[in-house]
Amino acid sequence: MIKKCFVIILISMNACVAVPPGGGGAFVYNDYTTIHTVFPIPQGELTASSTARCYLSLVCLGNISPHSIAIKNGIEIITAIDYEYTNINIFYSSTTLIVHGRKKNSTDSK
Repeated sequence: MIKKCFVIILISMNACVAVPPGGGGAFVYNDYTTIHTVFPIPQGELTASSTARCYLSLVCLGNISPHSIAIKNGIEIITAIDYEYTNINIFYSSTTLIVHGRKKNSTDSK
C-alpha cells in the first residue's frame, strides 16, 4: 500500500513539472492556444514559430526563444508573441511559440 501511494505521489509531482508558460493547466490533458505577450504596435506581416517537446517529464528538447525564432526567420521587430500548449500528464508536452513581427523600415528609430 505504501508503495502504491509513493508511486501516485511521484506521478503527481512529475505532472506539476510539465506546465505551460504562466503555469496552470489540468492534471491529465491540456491542449490550448493563447496570447503570450502583446506590444502596443500593429501586428506584423511576418509570422514564425518553433516547438519544444518534453517526453515523460524527463527529457525536453527544442528552442522557443523569441529572439532566435525572429533572427532565423528575418523578423527584425517583434510585435506579438502567442503560444500553443499540449500536455498529456507526464507522458508528453509541447509548447509552440509563435512570433509575429515585421522588418525594419526607414521610419524606425535605431
